[in-house]
Amino acid sequence: MPFNSSNNRLKNKKNISYFSSLPSGSSNEETIIFQQKPWNKAESYNFDLNFRFDLSFKNDKLSPTFLYPQKTYKSQILTSEINIDEIPKEIIYDFSSGISNDWVKQENFNEITIDGNPSAGNFNGDTINAELVPSTIKELGGYRIKSIEIVWQESSSNNGFTFQFLDDSGNDLILLGGNNPQWEVEDADGITTPHNGSGYDRWVRYTAIFHWDGTYTYEFYDIGDGTLRTNTRNMFNNTNFYKFILNDRNGYWGYAYYMAITSVKITMY
Repeated sequence: MPFNSSNNRLKNKKNISYFSSLPSGSSNEETIIFQQKPWNKAESYNFDLNFRFDLSFKNDKLSPTFLYPQKTYKSQILTSEINIDEIPKEIIYDFSSGISNDWVKQENFNEITIDGNPSAGNFNGDTINAELVPSTIKELGGYRIKSIEIVWQESSSNNGFTFQFLDDSGNDLILLGGNNPQWEVEDADGITTPHNGSGYDRWVRYTAIFHWDGTYTYEFYDIGDGTLRTNTRNMFNNTNFYKFILNDRNGYWGYAYYMAITSVKITMY
């Protein structure tokens, strides 16, 4: 029976771990541990070690076929299943209880309150370098999330910032940012400015929706005046999501100070 996400046996399964070793006599004989990869579609998964495997069921067991250069090998597999019920549908960071330990880097990223909203950032002129690695996604070794939403605000003293979205190898998926007050995007299609901005000291929501076919959709929304900009574009890499960073990565968008975030929401599926 071919691997198919509609099979009943896969109905409640989202990820799996693969444990196997390369066949005896191969040029890189060693034990390989495949960490969790999404079930999201029937396909061959490509890995850095120049082999791939196809998934199918045989005798009620998952049976991969390894294609390692020019030859076909079959291998037994030990599976460690993770049920969808064990993966939260949403992960939310709203700073109501302070800054979570999942923010593994918090340079000049301090608890503040804006308009009664618990937030994190600074308005002291010090460049923010804040890195979020959600513990659930870290345990999964990266994950193909559905979307991520960030609500942010800046003052007129800011001069821009960058939101980085990276995979488990540290590669950029996309870059979203601001140029005080312009809204900015950089991805495989280049750089674009969807909106010149509506001013300062206002909450703006950036949402990135990942389709995992090489494309994503950005939705930028000014909560105050209702301005909305959206478009679908190509990603730098179509791998997985692992971490989010607020910093000055893209120098021509500024240095990420005089600004704050009030929430980050990650939708898993």
